[in-house]
Amino acid sequence: MSDEFDNTQDNIENPVQQNEITDANKETESVVEEFSVQEPVIAVAQDDKTNDFSASRKTKKFAGTSWFKKNSGLCVFIVILLIALSCGIYSVANGKKSYDSKILKESSNIVKIFNKNEDITEIGTFKKEYIAVLKIEGTIEKMNQTYDQDWLLSSITDLQDDNLNKGLMLFINSPGGTVYEADEMYLALLDYKKNTGRPVWAYFGSMAASGGYYIGCAADHISANRNTLTGSIGVLYGPAVDLTELFDKHGIKMTTFKAGKNKNMLNYNSPVTE
Repeated sequence: MSDEFDNTQDNIENPVQQNEITDANKETESVVEEFSVQEPVIAVAQDDKTNDFSASRKTKKFAGTSWFKKNSGLCVFIVILLIALSCGIYSVANGKKSYDSKILKESSNIVKIFNKNEDITEIGTFKKEYIAVLKIEGTIEKMNQTYDQDWLLSSITDLQDDNLNKGLMLFINSPGGTVYEADEMYLALLDYKKNTGRPVWAYFGSMAASGGYYIGCAADHISANRNTLTGSIGVLYGPAVDLTELFDKHGIKMTTFKAGKNKNMLNYNSPVTE
């Protein structure tokens, strides 16, 4: 009897265990299903990270391009500036300077500017009437880097002989110099006017002092920039030292023989008079 009861009890408990096993299997299957469902999500997340990484590389790669797009106007200005500078350097390197202006081109007269060391044999070969421009720059003396006395005098002489030359313009930018060369230029310009009857004009640049102003005085008309430093013709002479009292104190006497009353002017052994 007891054996039957035990068997019956076992039979009663077995379905429960089977149900528990079945439920456990179902839970396992559900976990497997959930894992299999979540697996593509993990794959998608990996793809997103890959896309983000590639996008960041593209962003870094094209960061410079975006800067050029934002500053395109500045880039264009820099390019134009470089082109302009290269053109200016090329012009200076070739030693070519254009002095023509729109007014001069439209004028019936051709203005020719002669520079130091230019071939003056060109004078007399023009086919139209012209006005010559001579530049007097730097310290006035026999010759230096900016001034050549012989060249200027030869040019003035050649201009006198050219019938197509109708006048002379002086561009003066000089602090002055030696009296001899300044006076020689002044007299040469007076001879040009006297022998040809042609006018001479002078324009003062940044400075026309002393001998520079002296040469300009040969012109019929002088024009000056409002910032020009000009004047000072013979305004300084000396210094004058008077030692007559010192000589008297020590009993020194000096006698100078002179041809005129002003020949001994500013000599240290004679007092200064008005």
